[in-house]
Amino acid sequence: MPISAEVFKRAMRHFPAAVNIVTCTHEGIYRGLTATAVCSLCVEPVPSLLVCVNRNGSTYSCLRNSKAFAVNVLDATQQDIAKLFASPNPEDRDRRFSVGKWSRLVSGAPVLDGAAVAFDCELSQEVEHGTHSILVGSVIDIRMGESRSHLMYVGGAFTQISSQLGCPA
Repeated sequence: MPISAEVFKRAMRHFPAAVNIVTCTHEGIYRGLTATAVCSLCVEPVPSLLVCVNRNGSTYSCLRNSKAFAVNVLDATQQDIAKLFASPNPEDRDRRFSVGKWSRLVSGAPVLDGAAVAFDCELSQEVEHGTHSILVGSVIDIRMGESRSHLMYVGGAFTQISSQLGCPA
């Protein structure tokens, strides 16, 4: 018997994930979304990461057409930005980039100042699966933040985790 969507979603709430804002720009228009389906892929031959995006979302066409994106890993203090970028409300979509301070790295995709880390990527591959696309990004630039506390999502709610970055293993 197949697993129902409801059971799968309920089970995934037990899967802690970092909260990220994935951004792009195409023809002068900025787009972005909150994503937890982001992970590293490989270091060689080029550092790469994966981002999984719903093809029915408002940001998907920008990601595909721009051929570049940034992954902004959120600091624990950036919960309001995560909520704004996750909102399906069209009015919220239009004001997403009015919150926080944004800059750009090599690709031109918006990078959130104060993010724990930002990965600037070129889209190198897309794999369609069900309602989503798996986007492979080749990392072309990185900006490290000063954050020691990261925003996480688990149990249907935001939480935070403190890191020991910079400390010997």
